[in-house]
Amino acid sequence: MEKATTLQNYILPFAFIIAIARILIDTIFKTLDFGPVLYYSSFLICFILEIIFITIIISKYKNKFGSLKTREALKIGVIIMLITGFGYSFFSFLYDNFIDPEFQNSTIIEFTKKFNPQGLEAVKKQILETKAIGIGKKLLGILTSTLWFVVLGLFISFISGSILKTKENS
Repeated sequence: MEKATTLQNYILPFAFIIAIARILIDTIFKTLDFGPVLYYSSFLICFILEIIFITIIISKYKNKFGSLKTREALKIGVIIMLITGFGYSFFSFLYDNFIDPEFQNSTIIEFTKKFNPQGLEAVKKQILETKAIGIGKKLLGILTSTLWFVVLGLFISFISGSILKTKENS
């Protein structure tokens, strides 16, 4: 039980730092209006950074505590991505609904104009249908997005943990 508490205490500061970084990167790409290609590229950039950070934190955990089980690695990745995903999803909800409600719509229209102009009318129709969704369903998006982050954290930490785990002497 003590090691589990230690794991959580060790991971939580990293998780909050990564969540804040993810929110800042998203906010920078939204507010500086780099365009749709760079904005959507920020998701890939953040995903790569999350893989790197989770792997580094798992490795640091192993070095600090002298051993690593796959289960501990999974906990690390899930905790980090749970906090990161919730923070990012909640802030995106606030930004997209209250700070700049037209950002996502204008970005997808601009992207479609650039890469699929013949599909522009279908995208505009979809945007109109999406605007009719109530706030309750939009709040549900926070949960589903957070769950997606947790699943990604599970996969990332499973692969990293499998590579970095301490081999048992038989």
